[in-house]
Formats: sequence, structure tokens, C-alpha cells
Amino acid sequence: INSPEASDGYKRKPVRNKPTATEQITVPVLAGKDISLCKQPLEGLALTLNDPKQAASDDVLAGKVIDQQPIAGELVARNSAIDITISSGPVK
Repeated sequence: INSPEASDGYKRKPVRNKPTATEQITVPVLAGKDISLCKQPLEGLALTLNDPKQAASDDVLAGKVIDQQPIAGELVARNSAIDITISSGPVK
């Protein structure tokens, strides 16, 4: 039985696992997501988002991520910054 009560009878708060300074974090998939949905998941992983770049795309709707660096699945250190490129829509 997992109980927060220690053998000395005092109750303890459960330990929450937070990333450590040397911990490697897996970069999530941002490609195809709306820019408004990118920041919060990164903050939850102790990652940051650099100012996005924009590029025209005939394949990806305006406002969606078309590229990210580092790529999804790559391991990075805590507090690493992620670069994204946002579609400005089709080439005119």
C-alpha cells in the first residue's frame, strides 16, 4: 500500500517528478498544429518557444506549423528553445 504516511506517523506530501537540469526531454510533435496550441505543451515539458518564422506553403494552412527544430522525438536538455516555422498560406 502506497501511503503518504511515513513510519514515524507524520503524513508526507507525495513526491512529484519534475525534470532536473540534466534530464533529457523528448521534443513533442508540433508540425501541423496551430501556433496557438504550441506554447503550453512546451512549458509543461520545461521547454521554450522562440519567435516563429513564417514561410509560404501550398500544402499547409496559414497559421499551422510547417517545420520545427529540433525535430519531434529528439532529446534535448531542459529549458531548450524550439524553433518553429508557421505557414503564411499558399504562394501568391
